[in-house]
Amino acid sequence: MTPPSKWPIINPMRVLLIRHGESEGNVDSRKYINKGDQKIGLTDKGWGQAIAAGQFLKNHFTERKTTQWPYFFLSAYQRTHETLSGILHGLDGTALDGEPIIHHDPRLIEQYYGAVEHLKESDGMVDWRTAAQFNRLSLHVRKNDPFTARGLFGESRKDTYLAVQSFMEGALRHADQAGHDDIAIVAHGHVIVEFIRAMGALPMTAAIANPENCDIIEARGNLGNWRLERIYDGKAMQPVSEPILNGNYQFKAKDLPAVPAHLRQDAPANNNAPQAPALPEQG
Repeated sequence: MTPPSKWPIINPMRVLLIRHGESEGNVDSRKYINKGDQKIGLTDKGWGQAIAAGQFLKNHFTERKTTQWPYFFLSAYQRTHETLSGILHGLDGTALDGEPIIHHDPRLIEQYYGAVEHLKESDGMVDWRTAAQFNRLSLHVRKNDPFTARGLFGESRKDTYLAVQSFMEGALRHADQAGHDDIAIVAHGHVIVEFIRAMGALPMTAAIANPENCDIIEARGNLGNWRLERIYDGKAMQPVSEPILNGNYQFKAKDLPAVPAHLRQDAPANNNAPQAPALPEQG
């Protein structure tokens, strides 16, 4: 969903949204149970993806004549820490001045799915019949309310969106005011999806593709006016140029649901239809 706005961008920031490399949980969901989400690390393939992403950024910064390290924000989870380690290894020998500044922020951690994996695996904590019933109920609720529904003991996409919005209004705005024009955020797939939604003021029903491992999306602009482009395909490990967003989505009256035909003022008279209350006379 590409908003039509094409506003001029003055003194733009550049934000790189980077998804972590392939993780142990991506190839074996039982790891989320056995190790815990925050301790999930990268596979060897994930390490290779991270190093390759760093090598791409080394060339990217050279082409853009970037001289300063970006200001790094990092999810507090193991797989994003390892991804940034691999990226910095791939950036070894870069001509950027000084040392990278790194902050980790819990608002950037992945959406927590609670007991979902336990219910799917039926690991003995719950009787398998009860687990199956909870799992069916969870799937039914998420089908009808995919943005707001929470898994059992977990979070919803709305929770992730609100965390991202808080980060943008706090840490990102502060970095902008401090004069940091280049920002890099190493986070998770669903977190990046909600960055795209928040940056474009897209509705909760907008279909936004989950980025691949080590995809890099470049956001250029200012708070409230962003242009997004995928510049690196982490799966193919090669540069790309794929526009994602161009300014804010402008929600207009035409986007609202239409008044039911039988209740419209220009509809044929219907004595049984509810009438609008009469306004008091002006004295």
